[in-house]
Amino acid sequence: MKRILLFTIAMFSLLVCRAEASTSSIVVTADVDNFRWTGEDATNNIKFVLGGIDGRPDDGFFITIEPLDPSKPAAFTQSVLADENYWEPYFRRVTKELAGQEMTAQNNVKQLTVTNVALMAGQFSDYENIKTVTLNNDGDFTIADNMFSDNDHLDDLYVNGNGNVTLGSNIVMNSITFTVHVGSNASAYNAFNDYKTANSAKFIIEATSCINVTADVDNFRWTGEDAIHNIKFVLGGIDGRPDDGFFITIEPLDPSKPAAFTQGMLDDENYWEPYFKRVTKELAGQEMTAQNNVKQLTVTNVALMEGQFSDYDNIKTVTLNYDDDFTIPDNLFSDNSHLKDLYVNSDAKVVLGNNVFMNTIAFKVHVGDNLNAYFAFCDYKDNYNSKFIVDVPTGIEKITNASSSEKIYDLSGRRAVKLGKGVYIVNGKKYFVK
Repeated sequence: MKRILLFTIAMFSLLVCRAEASTSSIVVTADVDNFRWTGEDATNNIKFVLGGIDGRPDDGFFITIEPLDPSKPAAFTQSVLADENYWEPYFRRVTKELAGQEMTAQNNVKQLTVTNVALMAGQFSDYENIKTVTLNNDGDFTIADNMFSDNDHLDDLYVNGNGNVTLGSNIVMNSITFTVHVGSNASAYNAFNDYKTANSAKFIIEATSCINVTADVDNFRWTGEDAIHNIKFVLGGIDGRPDDGFFITIEPLDPSKPAAFTQGMLDDENYWEPYFKRVTKELAGQEMTAQNNVKQLTVTNVALMEGQFSDYDNIKTVTLNYDDDFTIPDNLFSDNSHLKDLYVNSDAKVVLGNNVFMNTIAFKVHVGDNLNAYFAFCDYKDNYNSKFIVDVPTGIEKITNASSSEKIYDLSGRRAVKLGKGVYIVNGKKYFVK
């Protein structure tokens, strides 16, 4: 009994001596049975937990990091990383004591969760076996330079929060494929999308399309805004009432940025189709579909998806306004049998996909003075034997109206000998050959 008491006193004395000699600001509490160590740093307001996944070391380890006091800011400094009780040196000592062999956290940690703590540049760059990273932030935050730059095992990066996200340089290994989950955070989506473009990164961005709808029921008008995809749409009754059908207008939320639909947006519960079904059931007691009631469609500078309006059979008027080159995708109006007028308001190049229209119906295509659009529709008409009529571009007549004895020039001022498809000048007037 005396020996045990002396041994206990000796161990206590040793611990006291270590505590007095130590300059560490991190206090670690060990739960060895559950392979779990909790470090608390009151100086920097940081708490971390290093533990075995599911309470055992076989499947690797996790690290969680959060503020000791959530009401105060928390940030790592170089002194924390150099502390003897920082998880890296601490893990080496513990594994040597428990297993007789020194191991490193950087080679064994597979899950990382950080909540409202500012990390340092390159802090996890050599943690190459991390597979899942979760970053939770209540406010704006930055992912610092080189944070995961040497990690080639990353599978998922979750960004949770609604604040503005800024990405440093070389934050990930750009050559590997993993998924970035940004929820409904438009800032995070745009930041990662810009990073991906600038660095030719291979990661995939997964966003939960978050459409916020504002209702003006008195005027039968609903406005949806999706900051993730930079899209604004309005669904409303023509002339403010539903009797004559409904219209849809689509445009970018921010005209200075690109806007495009994705399947995720079409699956959103507030996309106009499911939203319209809910609203009509609430207002009229009967579920109705937008696809059966929309008669007018106007799209401005937003990229549409293949077949997006193929089952909107009652659309009569479509207006497409584009500042830059654009494509009318495959099957866009392929099942629409009521189309009367398609207006293309653009000076840019127009490309038509496959089977864009129901080719057996007669409708008018109005291209203004856009020759490129005129020839694109004429080629499509010839290829599909379509019945639509393309208006001749404004201010241009068919070359057949010119006398064969008259001199004909191309737009460069050269005398034209063989007349291929294009525009020519005859007596100062423009003519075209189809």
